[in-house]
Amino acid sequence: MTVGMGNGSVFVVTMNHFLGRSPYDTAGMWGFDAYNPFTYAGFEDFVMILFGVAFWWLLVVGLKKFAEIEGQPFED
Repeated sequence: MTVGMGNGSVFVVTMNHFLGRSPYDTAGMWGFDAYNPFTYAGFEDFVMILFGVAFWWLLVVGLKKFAEIEGQPFED
């Protein structure tokens, strides 16, 4: 999941370059605002968690398919 979150941070860095930073008072860097997708920092965290979950899901699907190809069925 951490690798996927790393991919999310690359997306966020690109967004920083194109859009710039938000004003300091609305950056959302304290408390729950850090996880609120409508603040700047919250959007960054949301994107990184989303990319982490997507990476985890793709890894599970890929490993299940690989086990199937190798003739070792994967038990859910």
